[in-house]
Amino acid sequence: KGKPGHSLIEFSSYWTTQSVTRKPEFLSADEFRSTLKEYLPNQAATLDYGASTDWFDEVTRDTPLSQYYSLAASGGSEKLTYRGNISWHDDKGIVRNSGNKQLRMRFNVSQTALNDRLKLDYNISYSTAKKNFSGYEVMKQAVTRNPTEPVYDTEGRTPISGGYYYNDGPFKYYNPVAMQNESTNETLDHEFSGSVHASLKIIDPLKINALASLVETNTRNGYYQTQYYPIDFGTNGRATSTNSLSSSKQFEVNADFNHSFGDHKIQAIAGYSYYDYWNERYYGMNYGYDTDIFSFYNMGAGSALSAGKASLTSNKQSNKLISFFGRVMYNFSDKYLLSASVRYEGSSRFGANNKWGTFPAVSLGWRITQEEFMKKFRWLDDLKLRAGFGVTGNQDIDNYQSLSLLTFGSRFLYDGKWTSTVYPNSNPNPDLKWEKKEEFNVGLDFSVLKGRLIGTIDYYVRHTKDLLNSYTVPVPPNLYDTMFANVGQINNSGIEISLGASPVVTKDFTWNLNLTFARNTNKLASFSNNEYAMVQMNTGYFSEDLKTYTQRIVEDEPIGNFYGPKWLGFDANGDNIFEDLDDDGKLSDGDNQVIGNAYPDFTFSIQNSFSYKNFDLSVTMRGAFGFQNINFTRLHYENYRDQAMNNLKAGYEKVFGKAVLTDSKQFNSYYVEDGDYWKIDNIVLGYNFKKDFIKGIKGMRLYFSVQNALTITGYKGLDPEVGGSLLTPGTDDRNKYPTTRSFTFGLNVNF
Repeated sequence: KGKPGHSLIEFSSYWTTQSVTRKPEFLSADEFRSTLKEYLPNQAATLDYGASTDWFDEVTRDTPLSQYYSLAASGGSEKLTYRGNISWHDDKGIVRNSGNKQLRMRFNVSQTALNDRLKLDYNISYSTAKKNFSGYEVMKQAVTRNPTEPVYDTEGRTPISGGYYYNDGPFKYYNPVAMQNESTNETLDHEFSGSVHASLKIIDPLKINALASLVETNTRNGYYQTQYYPIDFGTNGRATSTNSLSSSKQFEVNADFNHSFGDHKIQAIAGYSYYDYWNERYYGMNYGYDTDIFSFYNMGAGSALSAGKASLTSNKQSNKLISFFGRVMYNFSDKYLLSASVRYEGSSRFGANNKWGTFPAVSLGWRITQEEFMKKFRWLDDLKLRAGFGVTGNQDIDNYQSLSLLTFGSRFLYDGKWTSTVYPNSNPNPDLKWEKKEEFNVGLDFSVLKGRLIGTIDYYVRHTKDLLNSYTVPVPPNLYDTMFANVGQINNSGIEISLGASPVVTKDFTWNLNLTFARNTNKLASFSNNEYAMVQMNTGYFSEDLKTYTQRIVEDEPIGNFYGPKWLGFDANGDNIFEDLDDDGKLSDGDNQVIGNAYPDFTFSIQNSFSYKNFDLSVTMRGAFGFQNINFTRLHYENYRDQAMNNLKAGYEKVFGKAVLTDSKQFNSYYVEDGDYWKIDNIVLGYNFKKDFIKGIKGMRLYFSVQNALTITGYKGLDPEVGGSLLTPGTDDRNKYPTTRSFTFGLNVNF
């Protein structure tokens, strides 16, 4: 916000370049040739195509340059202040054809009236972005590709490929450069938001607040594959276009009572909130174009439309959330603290019998240092003990899950008219209700030596009940074979510790240190009841050639467990040896067991901040320990039978250099690796110029930063932070976007 009587113009800019932090170790073309001659002499001639290509380099950029510019102006009087900002961001990705250009504008005004009893805040913003994405599965193809194959077909052997070298392999084997160059994947985002906040003081302790806001977004994605795109030759260009419009409106009003008398302080808030959201989406697909010149901008020109093979779909959905809430806070002599609140919320997403939920919370605090018996401990600035219990609700599910939905099927000719079939697509559940999270927390806050050392320690126990999930049900009596219902409970408990210290504070030099530690354990307490039964859920399905699940969620076990056979070694024939749990002499589902878990035992971070005169330096480090990842790249390529179709050095070294694995590739514990890591996450070095060192400039700062500076890990993949969803964490797929290290130079100037 602007400051009264203080006009300010601010300019900031930074420029960033990136590099890949860890590149896959490929065989060079010469290494590939020598390996073929030594270990696959019968195939050496047919698998050597005469070129020398680094496919990873072909699909990535060496040092893409991103840039950011921002200009802001602020100021005003005692009764009205303003601030406006406009920024431009041009971000280039490390993978070719990827990037994001974004323009943002924001303006806010604050004013007072009625002898300062009325305060108004107006906010308005608009942003537009153009995002370009590289071709789908480009990175996986770059890992797979033979380094002796050329990028382009200089001899014109396959005219259908449009000048790109084309090898019609049997395993979804495509030229990644052609995938990038012969496809366009572009998204345009537009977002407008505006809000008005009003605060009116009725009488001295009573204030009425109101907020109204509107957010509207318009997103268009266009995707086009030319006639030379290496997948599905013969479609003569394929275009899709998706348009999405959405709008959210929110209105909130509350009364705020704040009063003090003697040693007592009371604040009470009561209010009402209304939220309304809708979204509509349009999708079209067509193919068979005479020319690629129009890309996805001339959807109707494709021949698939007249042949009845094009697609056109649209839908609209909405949801509403209404809340009544209240909170009372009591403070006695800054020593004893009490807070109690309740929310009564209704969501249109739940069943007719359970749309509303009640969510209470209460917390207590005792500032021990305010007691008389603590006065003698002068080194102790603050010591507060607190405890709390609260319930929150979760409505983060798709719309209409509680209703009986119908979907259109095939059409048939009846009585001279075409009629569409309609069949059930879900079961009604009028009892579908809020998922609830109950949490108990106890904590301690402290400060010593005049703030030189501060910290918090928290212990929590969390029970998530009435889990929202889909269950298999019989047909009949049900209309559909699954039911969305509330069943099950997940238990979490953990400790979080945060410490802040100032080890050195002098006139010219300061060192500030912050440490955080967190440990969490979880367990699926139940997943079934008398009506719905599910002892376990298989997740992490790998749909390609393995066609297997890699994880299970089982009652009384932690979430994130990898399930599979335990690898014991190789036999004399190069086949895998697995632990035979069921003693049946063969590999079966009965041999699967827990072979790892994707969630860390604990996380830890350190942030150091140094300042010396006008210089400042900050270094942020963090790590996670006691977890595992599935290295799918190793699983696919450390196998003799796949060697003819890949050039990953680790695969050849493992198969030919250290062990002879001739068995079919299978998911097992050998490919579940420890993912422990320690990262120097961010380093920033800055210099702040003195005020008015140049006439008219009120302040200027130069800085240089390195993001993702260093990773220390024993994990053999490209990055131990592989991500994944809540139920399928820790899966390191071959199609992962490269992790990058970025270098940024920035400038901030105030006029």
